[in-house]
Amino acid sequence: MAWGSYLWLLITGRNPLVLEDRSDVPWGLIDVVLLFASMMAAKMVGQVVGMVMIAQRLEVPVSGITAELAYQNGDLLMGANIVCSLLQLVLVLYWIRFWQNATWVDLGMTWRGLRRQVCIGLVASVLLIPPLLFLNMIIHWLLEVEYSHQVLILVQYAAGWTAVSTILVAPCLEEIHFRVFLQGWLERVRSIDLGKKLQLIYGDRHALSSSRSDGGRRLSIDGQPAGSESRGEKAAPVWPMFLSALVFAGMHWGQGAGPYTLFVFAIGLGYLYRQTHSVVACVIVHLVLNLWSFVALVSSLDLV
Repeated sequence: MAWGSYLWLLITGRNPLVLEDRSDVPWGLIDVVLLFASMMAAKMVGQVVGMVMIAQRLEVPVSGITAELAYQNGDLLMGANIVCSLLQLVLVLYWIRFWQNATWVDLGMTWRGLRRQVCIGLVASVLLIPPLLFLNMIIHWLLEVEYSHQVLILVQYAAGWTAVSTILVAPCLEEIHFRVFLQGWLERVRSIDLGKKLQLIYGDRHALSSSRSDGGRRLSIDGQPAGSESRGEKAAPVWPMFLSALVFAGMHWGQGAGPYTLFVFAIGLGYLYRQTHSVVACVIVHLVLNLWSFVALVSSLDLV
């Protein structure tokens, strides 16, 4: 019914997801690489901190902690990971906001129209998640692979912390990195102007001053002041949502048939972000999917 209604709106020219105006984001390729590297580093630091805390609790050396002991003390392990991930997220937002002079609109975050963004996210959840779950079932049946993820074990020892990490932290962290930072930058690369390649690499603020003739104002990739470039389709190409989806799926490699399903899921989120330029709507959809999956997992393990 939801798809029928949406298709009818498309046919009658009343698409509710009208392509939103946006300016080129100000960050560069180096920023994107550093942000993703810091996300991975935060996960590693969280693991290390968690292991140290477990060692102190059990009064054993870190080298003596087995995988089983780590899982049994999953509250410390997950708690440390959550804190480090949230700290990293705050720091990277600060970095982009003040190092590259990004606005909250650049980051897909604004209080304006927040209710509409949430509603779009909820409706998109109804459109995306049921067919996605059906696709996941088919892929698992065809490939005959088992889903593998440490959450399957951790939920048995630290259900509360695992729920917070899976349902709340992961959607925010991943949508901001993959949709806002990665796809947002890729949308800027709609043409390669050699005269502006430094801005693509270093970002607007820290491109070499000798390559800029605007007295310090932010430029778009075509050399015009940000906000003066043509809007609409040219401001948001289609291919970035596929490339960012591929990277997103690759980051989940090793989770059975998960990457294949998540690739399709990420394309849907990429389209949503391309049209609305709202990370809020994407986080809502991601949150609903993880909530559904977590509840199904807990129910199957008879933990409730």
